[in-house]
Amino acid sequence: FVQEKLCHTCKEHRRNILNRQVYDLITKNAPLEITDHKLLGWYIMLSAEDRKII
Repeated sequence: FVQEKLCHTCKEHRRNILNRQVYDLITKNAPLEITDHKLLGWYIMLSAEDRKII
């Protein structure tokens, strides 16, 4: 149970980091289209695990 909770906490922390990265990317490059090469490049660089979180 403790390991599950820790794992959940780690995923929440990672989700927060990813959300912040997306926010920073969009606000620094506004307006940013969903097909923009910066956004797509950022997404491609993510690990498979991070892509699942998103």
